[in-house]
Amino acid sequence: MTSRISSVSPAALVDFQWWRMAEGRWIGPKNQRLLAGHPADDGYQPLKSEPALFRRFADQRDTEGAFAEFAARYGDLDGGGAVVVGDHIATAEEMASNDPFLVYSEGRSLQIWRGHRQMLAFAVRLWDAINEGGADELIGTDLLVKPYDSLVEPGKPAPKYMVWTRTASAQRDLGLTTPKTFDEQFEPATPLMKASLPEAAARAALANLISEMCATVRVVMRVTSAQPDGLRLTFEVRSLIAAMWLQFALAVDGQREYRPCPVCGDWWDATEARSDRKTCSDRCRKRMHRQTVSGGTGV
Repeated sequence: MTSRISSVSPAALVDFQWWRMAEGRWIGPKNQRLLAGHPADDGYQPLKSEPALFRRFADQRDTEGAFAEFAARYGDLDGGGAVVVGDHIATAEEMASNDPFLVYSEGRSLQIWRGHRQMLAFAVRLWDAINEGGADELIGTDLLVKPYDSLVEPGKPAPKYMVWTRTASAQRDLGLTTPKTFDEQFEPATPLMKASLPEAAARAALANLISEMCATVRVVMRVTSAQPDGLRLTFEVRSLIAAMWLQFALAVDGQREYRPCPVCGDWWDATEARSDRKTCSDRCRKRMHRQTVSGGTGV
């Protein structure tokens, strides 16, 4: 890995407010489950209060309970979604009704929740493997490098290989699959000019995945002149899933370091922390000290 190229916190580059989900519940038959709810009254700023939110989401289990808990704590993945009345998707008559007693909320399918989590988790797994020197273990399980036989524009060098990523299932959930898949598990990701080392293939796949997903969830780059010291690069996101992909992209760009807290289990940004710091906060540090003194029984 190269040295860190940025010490700027991702939260400093985007002003983003979101709302936790209130009255969340799962509705619908087994194969059409929707997590429905409405935004809570008070908003918060996820990128400032949750510096490792992308890791929290990537670590979620693909269960209704886990996603409902995440939505209650952090909010829905996006705005919009299916309009819900009570325990069902609103009918045309209900959509057109002026009944003041009808309470509308929004619903998002289990497939969408699962697909977004799996795509982000796959990208985080690539990043971790690259940082830990384990990219070779991805070949054959998460990544394939196969001969590339697609046509290219005349006069341009023809790539000889294609990196495939094991993301077909997640992309199907999100409606992002390409017309041609490989054994129902792998999707074509990015071409290579030569059969590169595993780390180079993993880097190429990660770069492509971040670029594609940031475009898909609409992460927008902006240059603002409102800063007193001149022009400033900022970003605009309008959904929680976009904020998490931006947070992850900036973490990769800045080579930020995250550690799990041994006390509460939360991920925290350890980029600027001392090497001997183990906990996410003074509260957890004191709690760990008390547990050590009392022989691990806690207080």
